Amino acid sequence: MVYERAGKYTPEEMPEIMSRVYEEEGYMVPYMWAAILIYPFWPSMVHHIAMFRDDFIRRLPVNANVLELAAGHGVLSLLTAEERPDVRVKGVDISAPAIAVANRLLAASGHSDRVCFAVNDALKTNAPVAGGKCNGVLSAMLAEHLIDPKPLFRTMSQWVAKDGIVFFSTALESPQRDHVFEYNWESEPLQMAERERLRVTRLVSDASPVAQGSRFVPRATAMILRPH
Repeated sequence: MVYERAGKYTPEEMPEIMSRVYEEEGYMVPYMWAAILIYPFWPSMVHHIAMFRDDFIRRLPVNANVLELAAGHGVLSLLTAEERPDVRVKGVDISAPAIAVANRLLAASGHSDRVCFAVNDALKTNAPVAGGKCNGVLSAMLAEHLIDPKPLFRTMSQWVAKDGIVFFSTALESPQRDHVFEYNWESEPLQMAERERLRVTRLVSDASPVAQGSRFVPRATAMILRPH
């Protein structure tokens, strides 16, 4: 309702988001458990998992190295390892409470020999393999949390191998207290990707139910990107 009235995102300032959201265990841990449920239950997200499985995980080369940026609860990294027993995955996130949740799930998954999670800035972390190139790069629902997402696309382009693949997703017109960058059109993240020489080979964008007459349509977009 506030978004409809204001006509733009009204997020908290980044220092407050860092201290009261990402670094606050009492907020972040329930947030992460809830975030796990978006894939099976949010209408705007259910098709993301199918595309992630069919067009990212199953198309990775044999013995691939995968890097997940802002891994959060780590479920996408763990799904990758579950589907592909030959793949190694490293996930990083700026939030220590989020990584704690990811490590709890990792301990229960049986994939600790091939998956690791670490607290680190997604745009400043070291790549998991020599030379800084990965066969797969994951960035799910991160861009909207950044003041400027363009460096994220630059990072993905720098780290993905020439024959690698990127899975990217983001929220559009979906305000939250920690959503700082507002996308209004699917073409906006697509153009950011293309400027960094990442070609979109598949895109899905689904919306949640909205009230009649609403100016905004909360939705989530996912893309498969390849360097060119």
